[in-house]
Amino acid sequence: DLFVLLRNARTRTDYSTEQRKVLNDIWTAWLTRSANSSIVAGDTRHAISILEAGVRMLPAELRLQRALASALLTAGDPKRSTAIYQAAGFRDAAATDYVAAVGAAMGAEETRLAQNWMKEGLTQFPRDTELLSLAGKQAAAKGDFRKAEGFWRLALQEVDSQNQEKLAKSLRSGPEGI
Repeated sequence: DLFVLLRNARTRTDYSTEQRKVLNDIWTAWLTRSANSSIVAGDTRHAISILEAGVRMLPAELRLQRALASALLTAGDPKRSTAIYQAAGFRDAAATDYVAAVGAAMGAEETRLAQNWMKEGLTQFPRDTELLSLAGKQAAAKGDFRKAEGFWRLALQEVDSQNQEKLAKSLRSGPEGI
């Protein structure tokens, strides 16, 4: 029912610029939530098709482009994901967008791009635990364990005591963990 209402509202021409923006925000929220539901249900292909349709419908909507890039990364296509992150940029991006973009660039073997996005993300969100943790993992992968420890200590300082053990476990996981 919501789809029909939104589709019909989109055809109207009597909306102000602000009303059109709000309608696009509603579309974006609906499309991203629908895609997330598909991902949770294990149907990443359907999520990607939802987001691709959304990007065709609202090509200037950066949130949809970044959501598509994230879904492609989840689906195992880091090259295409990286290309979308590059095209979309990071205007009004969240810290999680940077984390996903860095992961995509690393998966696509675009090391320099991953480093640049990591620096930009840490500049924008210097206290984000996911970015700090990822920066630590990158430093450890390069063999710079002092730098890695510094990032991890900063990450641990930013979380409350309940979440410190959870973060410490995530830092220990994987081949490059502490």
